[in-house]
Amino acid sequence: MVKQNQSKMRFLFFVYLILYIQNLSFGQSKEEIANYKLLSQSAKKYAKEAKDELKKKNIDKAESLYLQSLSVYPVYPLLDEFGDLFEYKKKINDIKSINIIYDSIINAYKKFETVIIDVEGGGVFFTTHNYKYNTTKDIIPFIFKTKVSYNIDYGNELMKTGDIKGANKLWKAVEHTGVGLDMIDLYLNMVNSNFQSGDIQIGLETALKYLELYRGKKPEGASASILMAASLVAFSLEDKKSLQQMNDISQSMKKSLGNSAKFGVAKTEILLNILNGEYQKAITELEDLKKGNGDFWGSKYIAKETLPLIYIITGDYIKAEAAISEHTKHLMVSEKQTSNLRGLVFLGKGNYSQAISEFTTYLGLKNIYIAPDKFKYYCKRAEAYEGLKEFDKAKRIMKPL
Repeated sequence: MVKQNQSKMRFLFFVYLILYIQNLSFGQSKEEIANYKLLSQSAKKYAKEAKDELKKKNIDKAESLYLQSLSVYPVYPLLDEFGDLFEYKKKINDIKSINIIYDSIINAYKKFETVIIDVEGGGVFFTTHNYKYNTTKDIIPFIFKTKVSYNIDYGNELMKTGDIKGANKLWKAVEHTGVGLDMIDLYLNMVNSNFQSGDIQIGLETALKYLELYRGKKPEGASASILMAASLVAFSLEDKKSLQQMNDISQSMKKSLGNSAKFGVAKTEILLNILNGEYQKAITELEDLKKGNGDFWGSKYIAKETLPLIYIITGDYIKAEAAISEHTKHLMVSEKQTSNLRGLVFLGKGNYSQAISEFTTYLGLKNIYIAPDKFKYYCKRAEAYEGLKEFDKAKRIMKPL
């Protein structure tokens, strides 16, 4: 009898424990859980219908039902249960539908500060419900980054086919749905793609947006490289406003970025002096840096890299050739990297055939951070062909800015 009572007590305790675990809420009120159950039941109903339509290959209907499910509650937000739908849309390159789905997921989360996740457990004879809160502000950036990643890949494919406008239109549409540092990957890709073979003006505009993310802050590693490339592009476009903006950003980062910011400040100031026709002021500053009087690493490099350019602009080709030769002795500088400068010297001297050869070498460089201003040298090569009276070739090889 005692054993029977003990067995009965153990059984009742076990049942009570199961019931307790089933309703474990970790701080959620009964009203919240009741509301969640109501919403999730409705969302799951649409989701089940969507899955049924997927099995029948009714893709459009399945998509519509899935979006209805999301509009009620984000029960299936990460497409775990709808991988087939997503993969089908990817296969047919239906970027519009894919972005609608991503935006619907994001919007579903934006309706709530927190969402309840029902983590089901248990065994064969019972199911446990572990209700947990998730903060939506922590989830939305992850979904946005996933969306950005897909759009980056798709845009890059468009770039490969020569659809530069299509790629940039796609990326700009994505840009409007993101904020702050979530934009890093998108901006980096837009800068790289457009400086490489796209729209140079969009590349520069995006570089400025990227750098603005770090105004007054400590940026990550790519910032210095982008600032250097973008400053050279702005200089080639004679865009003083963009150069001044980069100078201002560099000034704001000096305390946190240190050496690289000082490099950026000096580089942009000197390029602005050149564009303003203050050649002697720029030469004096560069000669000072060349002597080692700069208080940052790379000061001598700036001097040796930029002096040939000023001498070419002022028509002093003897000094320009000597400065190019000295710059090329740097371990990190190859003959190919200075081929644009030699081309400008030959062009200035009227040696057009040699200028064409040097410009062609420079245009063959692949690294956008070494030669981000290649667009300028399509024009210079065309000038050289015009010098040879080969006007048809000049028109044919001209690449519009």
